[in-house]
Amino acid sequence: FGFSTTLNSVVGMACGIIIIRWMAPEELGLWQSVLIIQTWALIFQTGVITGLSRELPFQLGLGQKDYVNELAASALSVALFGLVLLVTAGLIVPWFFDGSRFRLSLMVVFMTSGLTIYQNYLGTTYRANRAFEHLSRIQFADSALALSSLPLVYFWGYSGLVVRVLGMVIINTILRHLMRPIRVRPAFKVKHLASLFRIGAPMFGFGYMLQTVDTFPRLLLLAGENGVLMVGMFAPAAAVLGLMQVLPRSLGSYVFPQMTFKLGSTQSAGALWPMSWKSSVYYLLAALPLVGIGVLLFPWMLRTYFPAYAGSAVAVQWALVAGAFMGTRISINSLYSLKAWHWLAVYTAFNLTATWFLPKLLMATHPPLVAVTMGFATSRVLLFFVGLFCIRRATLVAST
Repeated sequence: FGFSTTLNSVVGMACGIIIIRWMAPEELGLWQSVLIIQTWALIFQTGVITGLSRELPFQLGLGQKDYVNELAASALSVALFGLVLLVTAGLIVPWFFDGSRFRLSLMVVFMTSGLTIYQNYLGTTYRANRAFEHLSRIQFADSALALSSLPLVYFWGYSGLVVRVLGMVIINTILRHLMRPIRVRPAFKVKHLASLFRIGAPMFGFGYMLQTVDTFPRLLLLAGENGVLMVGMFAPAAAVLGLMQVLPRSLGSYVFPQMTFKLGSTQSAGALWPMSWKSSVYYLLAALPLVGIGVLLFPWMLRTYFPAYAGSAVAVQWALVAGAFMGTRISINSLYSLKAWHWLAVYTAFNLTATWFLPKLLMATHPPLVAVTMGFATSRVLLFFVGLFCIRRATLVAST
């Protein structure tokens, strides 16, 4: 699973670099701007699927397999509702806007958002059942698909880029559906949905706010002068951030059910602290040498192979620094396992405040691209220590 995840990250980064070479900043700026909608569209998960991600491994740790299937069936009904709703919106909403490219982009973003909700449900069932062998095979297929679909972008430009994204998400969803470890029919049971919602609503709320933080750099650039162009120039830094977030997110999706299962089987909150701090610190130590190489190498690469994006060199360097401190995205899952909402609120409030206001403050003295990435990197460094503090306090409080 770890190898397939790493390979997926490397392939995704390579594909992103190739696409940046083929596309103009204005084109990537349009696509990256429309993609912001995807983050907001995922609100239709309503917290039920997030609650399922916590309850499945916890109940499996308690040995409640029949109850697990009932919860999965109820959550499936919500996932399918979100899928149908957003796909329908993708067929209708674009016709209220002008411009063929913008319409196509809207359609694809709405449809992929709906499919992503169903993928999130399926991903929860894979991880809770520890079906990582099947998930590894799917990720190998994802990597092969990402590489083999690149000609779409080369021959058809922007339209090929957008169609490639939709095709990849559809095929990825089909593969996950065919190999799903929990095979149940959707069942709309209010009792189970209410239980999942009570647990998942705060988890989803915090997780959703933490996810929207990733859109702040693009929103700040979009609001300024030459917004779409600036978002396009941000693409190399966004590609680096995307790559360096893949591994923490993937490892987090692996570690979270392990933490929750361990909590359910041992009833010991203190057992989560070693798993938490080690995941953050070890990721940082592993990332630092790569960051050093990247800081030296990327400016030359941009000047030589991507001259249209040469002005993004400093932004990419700051993005690398930010990526090194993203190990907290793995360890922070312990707060969800513990349902430590107070400390999760502290972590989230600091994250939102620092990620928004630090770049805005730096914009007064630095160019927009540099200010946004420097501020984002500074906020990640601070958040690394704030996150570990919150986790330590939460495990101590829960143990008393």
